[in-house]
Amino acid sequence: MQRILLALIMIIFLVVSCKLKEEPTEPVDPDEDDLILVFPNGNDSLMVGANYDILWASTLQSTLVLEYSTDNGSTWKTISDSVSNTGSYTWGPVPDSRSSKCLMRVRTPNGSSSDQSDGNWSIIENVNKVLILTAPSGGIVLQQGSSLDIAWISSKITTVKIEFSSNNGNTWETIVTNFDASKGKYTWEKIPAINSAQCLIRISDVSSPTVSDVMPTTFSIVIDINLMVLSPNGGEELEAGTDHEIRWYSRDIATVKLEYSINNGLSWSTIVNNLTNTGLYLWEPIPSTPTTLAKIKITDVDNPANVDQSDTTFSILPEASITILSPASGDKWQSGTVQNIVWNSKNVANVKIEYSINNGATWTQIATSVPSNGSYAWSVPVHNSSLCNIKISDASDGRPSNIMNQPFTIYTGEDVLEVYSPNGGESWEIGTNQEIKWFAFGVTSLKIEYTTNNGQSWINIANSVPNIGTYNWKSIPNTPTSLAKVKISDASDGIPFDESNGTFTISQESQIQVLEPNGGEQLQAGTSTNIRWTSTNVENVHIEITTNNGANWTTIVRSTPSIGFYVWENIPDVSSQQCRIRVSDASDGIPSDISDGNFTITNQVVQTLIVTSPNGGEIWQSGVSELITWQSSGIDSVKIEYSLNNGTTWIVIAESVENADAYTWNPIPSVDDFKRSCKVRVSDAVDGKPMDESNGTFTIKPIPSITLLTPNGGEEFTAGESFDITWTSIGIEKITIESTSNNGVKWDTVAASINNTGTYSTEFAIPSTEYKVRVKEASTGSPVDASDGTFTILPKITKSITVVRPNGGENWLTSKDPNNPNYHEIRWESNNVEKVDIQYSLNGGATWNNIVFGIPSNGLYNWRVPENIQFRTDLAKIRIRETNNENLFDDTDGFFSIHPQVKLLRIEQPLGDEYYFCPDDPCEDLFNLVTWTSAGISHVKIEYTSDNGATWETFEEQYPSSGAYPIPIPLVGQCVFDVDSNFVFIPDLPTSQARIRITDATPIGVPYVPVADPTIVDVSEQFNLGICPLSSKVGLKPNNEIIGRKE
Repeated sequence: MQRILLALIMIIFLVVSCKLKEEPTEPVDPDEDDLILVFPNGNDSLMVGANYDILWASTLQSTLVLEYSTDNGSTWKTISDSVSNTGSYTWGPVPDSRSSKCLMRVRTPNGSSSDQSDGNWSIIENVNKVLILTAPSGGIVLQQGSSLDIAWISSKITTVKIEFSSNNGNTWETIVTNFDASKGKYTWEKIPAINSAQCLIRISDVSSPTVSDVMPTTFSIVIDINLMVLSPNGGEELEAGTDHEIRWYSRDIATVKLEYSINNGLSWSTIVNNLTNTGLYLWEPIPSTPTTLAKIKITDVDNPANVDQSDTTFSILPEASITILSPASGDKWQSGTVQNIVWNSKNVANVKIEYSINNGATWTQIATSVPSNGSYAWSVPVHNSSLCNIKISDASDGRPSNIMNQPFTIYTGEDVLEVYSPNGGESWEIGTNQEIKWFAFGVTSLKIEYTTNNGQSWINIANSVPNIGTYNWKSIPNTPTSLAKVKISDASDGIPFDESNGTFTISQESQIQVLEPNGGEQLQAGTSTNIRWTSTNVENVHIEITTNNGANWTTIVRSTPSIGFYVWENIPDVSSQQCRIRVSDASDGIPSDISDGNFTITNQVVQTLIVTSPNGGEIWQSGVSELITWQSSGIDSVKIEYSLNNGTTWIVIAESVENADAYTWNPIPSVDDFKRSCKVRVSDAVDGKPMDESNGTFTIKPIPSITLLTPNGGEEFTAGESFDITWTSIGIEKITIESTSNNGVKWDTVAASINNTGTYSTEFAIPSTEYKVRVKEASTGSPVDASDGTFTILPKITKSITVVRPNGGENWLTSKDPNNPNYHEIRWESNNVEKVDIQYSLNGGATWNNIVFGIPSNGLYNWRVPENIQFRTDLAKIRIRETNNENLFDDTDGFFSIHPQVKLLRIEQPLGDEYYFCPDDPCEDLFNLVTWTSAGISHVKIEYTSDNGATWETFEEQYPSSGAYPIPIPLVGQCVFDVDSNFVFIPDLPTSQARIRITDATPIGVPYVPVADPTIVDVSEQFNLGICPLSSKVGLKPNNEIIGRKE
C-alpha cells in the first residue's frame, strides 16, 4: 500500500511541477532503494533554455549532489553540490549542450549512495525562440578599462545584438551589432570610463528584436574612485517602517558615516556614525518621512572629503496602516447573518482577512485578497464562542496587520453552553483558587460540577451561579487526580450542558521537607555546606537559620530555585548548639519545614577536609594537567595520592605540599587503557588525619592514537559491494570516518561519531582509482590516520547469461544406445559468470532435468541427448544458470523438438466403421480428424483410398508428425446450398471402403531431423466417407443427379 501511495503522490507531483516536459516514468518506492532518480530517467527530451524539475525519491537525511553528463557518463558537470533532500530541484535554464546521450545523476556528497538515469535522454533545440541572459549578475562593480564576459542561452536564433545602458535602461549604446548566437558568450573589452551604479546589459535577436532579455538588476562601473553609492541610487520606492539594504562600493576605507536626506540634499539626517566598512548596511526601520526627494550619503569618517550620494532621488512612501473598526469588542454576531467587517487603511491596495474563535491561537481565512476599500460583507459561520477575533493584513506581504484589542462573540441563536477552562491539560493545585470559564447563550443560571474519574461520577461545586462567564473556585479540594473534568449545565433543567474536552490534573498540595542539616551535624564557621531539601509544587524557596532554637530567624537567601539544594557559603561566625534551618515557599511562606533537630556551628578551629574534584564521573586525559581541589580547615600541608583500582592500592602524587585547597596534577600519568576505577585521596601531611577521598570513581584515559589498517592502499573493491574499514586505537571511544575519491582534494563523511569498534562496513557507488579513507577521534578530530596510498573502486560487475542454441524450432535426435551417442551443441553467451549448470525440460519448463553441474562458462557444451526419451516432444527447452545462483539464468526463447531414434507410428483414428463427412450434417459442423501417435518421426506422408487400397490419393507429402490432421473438405467433396437453402456437404465419391495410410517422411528444407524410414507405415481399418448412418435424406448435385443412398 505504501508503494502505491508513494507512486500516486509522485505522479501528481510530476504533473504539477513539470515545465515543457513529457511525463516522466512512474516513481518507485524508496524503501526498496535509499536513493532513486525519477526524472529525467531515459527517453525524455529537455529543451534548451527551459526550466525542469529534477525529481527523485529518497529515505536519506543528507544533502545531495546533482550532476549531468552529455557524453553517456564519460564526464559529469555539477548542477548543484548541496541540494536539500526535498525530492525536487528546479534546473534551468537548460544549457545549450545539445546531445542524445545525456544522463542525470543524484548522489550523496561522499558517494555512498547514488542513482542515475536508467537510459539516455536528450537536450534538444527549443521549439520556440529562446534568448536568456545568464551573465553578468547584478551588483558587481567593474573598473574602467577592464573586460566583462556576457553570456547567454539561445535557441532558433542566428545572430544577436548586445547593448549597454548606464542609466538604468533610459538609453542604450550598442556594444556589438551582429554576433554569432551559437557561441553563447561575448567578451566586452575595455569597459568605458564612466561612474555609474545603474548599468545594464541587453541582448536581442537581430531578426526579431522583440525577442530579448535584460539584466534584472544593475551593476556598477567606476573610474578611479574610492567611494560610490550603489543602492538606493535613484528611482527606488521604499516604504516607511520597512527595511532596505544600503550598498556601496569603496576602496581603502575603514569606517563610514551614513546619512539620508528628504529634500534632495538640502539637509541631512544621520543613520549611523562610525560604521565598520563592509559595503552593506540594513536600514531599519525606514523613517516615516514621506518624500519623493530622498537621497543617501556615505562619508569616509577618516577623510570627510571622500563622500558620495545617490545619483538621483528615490521615494519614501508613507507607512502603511490598517485599523479595524467593526466588529468592536463585545459585539455579538449571529451565525448565518451577513455582517460588515469595517476598517481604515493607508497605502494598502489589497487586504487578507482572517478570523479566530480562540482569541488568536489559530486563524481561519475569510478572504485571501480583496480591495482595501474599508468594508467586506461576511456571512458569519456557525460557531459559539465569546473569544472571536478579526485580523486584517496587507495581502502582498502581511505588513501591516491589525488585530482587534478585545474579542467579540459569535453565536448560533440557540441555547448554547461551552466550557472554556479548564478544558484539558491544566494542572490545578489542591488548596489553590482557580477561575472556571465558559460561554453560554440563552441560559440565566448555571450548575457547576467536577469529576475525578473522567465523568463516571460528579461532585457539586455550585448549584446556581449567574451566567457571567466566570466562577472563582476557591480552595481546590484534596482529591488528587489526573482524570478531572468540570461540567456546567442549565441550573433549571440541566440542558444545555458541556464538560471539559479533556481531563486536567488536580495536583498534590505543595510540600517541603528539610534533609540537611537536619540535626546532629557540626559545621565550621566561615566554611560552606550544602543545604538540601525535597519539595512538591514549589518553584522557589526562602531559606533561613536560627541559632537560638527558633526564637529568631535570619535569612540566608530570600528566593532561590527549588532544585533541592543550596550552597551555603561563609557560615556565620557564631558558636551555638541550637541551630536549625527553615525552608519555605518564597512566594507566600507556605508550605515550610524546619530541621528535625538542632545542629552545631562552631567558630573554634576544627580540622576538616573534603575532596571536591575529582569526585566521581570525570574523564581525565593522560599526559595533560588537571586541578585537584578540596575544602579544608585547620590544615597546613597535605599529602595527595591516587588509585587506579577503587582504593585497593594508592600511589603518591605529592608527599607534602602547602595546603591551598587545590593542586595542579601535571602531568597525569600515562595508562595503556581506559582506567575507570580511579580515585584521589587527600590527607593531613603531618598525621594523615583528617583524610578524604573521591566519593565516586573517575576515569583516566590513555593518550589517544589511531592506526588505520585497511584499506591502506592498493586494494580493489567493486562499486556497490560491502567491505570493511579496520583500524586499531587507544583511548578513543567515538570515531568519525571520512572518504575521498580524489586523493584528498575533498573529504566526505562516511560515518559520524560512532562507537569505536575497530571495524566498519561500507560501500561506495562511484568508481575511482583515487580513493582513501581516514579515521579520526569524533569530538576533536585528533588523532587521525588515513590510508597510506590510494585504493580502487571498480565499476559494478554486471552478470548475464543468454542461451544462443537451441533457441526455438530446432529438431534434435536422441542417442540410439550408449554405444552410438548422438551429440548436439548447446551454446550460450555470458558476462562475468565463471561456472554454469545446464538443465533441460520436455514439457515447456513445467519440470526440469539436470544435464551437467559446475562447468566453466565458456559458451559451449556438447550434449548427448539421452536414449531413454521414448516419445517425441515439441516442447523442449534448455536452461543455463549460474552455479550456486538460482536467480541468474536464461531459457530457450521458444520450444524445440526432440525425436527418439527408435521410431514408432500407429494410427489411432479412424479405427474402422466410422462415418466421416455425413451429408446429413451441416457443412459448418463437418470436422473430421485423422490422429496417430509417433516416436522418432519428424514428418509423415498422409494418403487416402476410397477402394480399400486398390488406389491411393495423397493428402500431404510431408506433414509435421503432430499426431492430428484435419481432412480438408475440398479433398473429398464440396459444400453447396440444397433446394431448401441448407448448406450441405456433397461427397465426390461416397464409399464404405475408405482407409488412411501414414508413412514416415523426410521434409525438404528442415534441418536437424531424423532420416525417414519408408518402411515405418500404418494403415487404418475401413471407414465410411460421404455416407450417413440410417439416412433417408437424398442429396442433390446441381444437375439433380441422385448421389445419396440409404443404409
